[in-house]
Amino acid sequence: MTEVQHAVDTEQIRGPRQLGARLKQMKIRTGEGEIGQEPVLAEFARAVLLAGNGTLLLNNTFVEWATMQAVRRARPTVTVVSFGIRNKIKPFSSLLIYADQESASPVPTQADVLGSYVDLEIFYQYVWQEFGKYPEYRGNTAFLFAGEGLEEMLVTGPPDFPLLKASAPAPLASVFQQTREWMGI
Repeated sequence: MTEVQHAVDTEQIRGPRQLGARLKQMKIRTGEGEIGQEPVLAEFARAVLLAGNGTLLLNNTFVEWATMQAVRRARPTVTVVSFGIRNKIKPFSSLLIYADQESASPVPTQADVLGSYVDLEIFYQYVWQEFGKYPEYRGNTAFLFAGEGLEEMLVTGPPDFPLLKASAPAPLASVFQQTREWMGI
């Protein structure tokens, strides 16, 4: 975001279309963290961040969109997706949407618990549907939806998935073990 703000300040970018074109030229450099050291992952992160769907503003949008892209591109065997509580979006104008909201706005940061809940209700559905688009996942994929601090989880999967037959609460270690055995790993 610092690099984007620098481009806006120094390159006389006049509007969103010009900024979008400039963003497509930016790359994550090798010195900007581990992801920058692997060209494929760096391009993946850059493409997800610049997709224009809110990924720069909302952490859960980034997680959902990155999951969708990973499923489409890599067809992972195991996927762990972790959503969180997002912050309320601060007031902004013009191209400040790409600025660091902590330094660009004096408005205090506030957690958006209700907005996060709505995000998750929608994003879980999107993730579930995305996996269902591909034949290798149909009929042999289990989904375990858990919330931090909750003592229950939603489990869906094929009839042979062992957790569907559980008659009593299972400790998390047992959930992992049963899932590994079912997957044969």
